[in-house]
Parts: sequence; structure tokens; C-alpha cells
Amino acid sequence: GDDLDLDGICDDVDNCPATWNPDQKDDDDDGHGNLCPLADYDNDLDVDGEDLCIFTGFFEELNVWADIHDDGTVDSLDIEKFAREFGWKY
Repeated sequence: GDDLDLDGICDDVDNCPATWNPDQKDDDDDGHGNLCPLADYDNDLDVDGEDLCIFTGFFEELNVWADIHDDGTVDSLDIEKFAREFGWKY
């Protein structure tokens, strides 16, 4: 299979397919590797204004996909995590 980040883990099972993380470390067991950008909603390897628009569109909704704090709702707890990733390029 494909291995976009060349970490030796095939993309279909890689917990962070765009970021090199051969150890697949996932301390909070959310299915996303510790090094993986949770706020890159459009998967363009940048956490930017486009991702902010997607994020705000889900604010105050029950949405597991957009929820980066893992409580099922996109809320103020997610803002802090989003802000930490904003401006990152991978």
C-alpha cells in the first residue's frame, strides 16, 4: 500500500498518514497519532483559514469528525486545541 509520509506504515492503517511517525504513538487513544494535526480538516497539510471556516461551521454541534477534544461536541474546549495548531504546515 501507499506510504505518503515514508514512515513504514501503510496509509490505510497509519494513524497520521501525512506526518512521519513510525512509532504510531497515540497517548489519548483517539485514533490520531500524537504528531497528527487534528485541525487540518481539508487535508491540505496546513492548518489555516480554510480549516477555521470548516471548524466554525460545526461549532456548538454534536459532530465526532470535527470534534478535536473528543467529547462529541465542537465547543470551547476545541478552540484551545485548534488555536495551538493554527498556522502549522506539515
